[in-house]
Amino acid sequence: DKCIELLKLEGGLLADGIDFDWEHLSQDASIKMEQRQTLAKTMYALRQAMDKAGMHNKSIGYTTRFNAFWDDAHGNVPDGYEHFASDGEGLTVEETLRDMGSSLNEIVNWVHIMQYDVPPTSLNCTHHFSLQTYITTFDAFSKYVDNDKIVMGFEPGPQAAGGVWEGETVDNQVRFGDWGGE
Repeated sequence: DKCIELLKLEGGLLADGIDFDWEHLSQDASIKMEQRQTLAKTMYALRQAMDKAGMHNKSIGYTTRFNAFWDDAHGNVPDGYEHFASDGEGLTVEETLRDMGSSLNEIVNWVHIMQYDVPPTSLNCTHHFSLQTYITTFDAFSKYVDNDKIVMGFEPGPQAAGGVWEGETVDNQVRFGDWGGE
């Protein structure tokens, strides 16, 4: 209700919508599942409330880490990739939404992938991310979200947690789809 009130302020012109920026979950295993399910239920409730209030023009965004749609429990972690506490977050969100008769693709207008804040070695790369690194990530996300809703962030220069910029060439290959895909 408070989110709807905020979106109505100043005629709703100040906000395009709400982004759930959730790329760093609790490391506490006893509440991790509850957090993920709460995130899904909150996004679902917000979409319902926005639609009921006639706010079809307002968006819901979901910012998550690159590994949201793979984890050991589902047996779909790419070879050579390091385990992260945030593995599978999107899978839990999707499963919770499906239990509610919906899906992430129906709820969100876009999904922003945070991939630049990890060291390349954790993603099976020697010095920097390769085009194949991005293809692997996009393939995992596109099983759950339409391609035109997927947004990839890039961060040139020094990055958090040992991330290394892959360079303009790879950025442009990803940006312009220079891998033979759509």
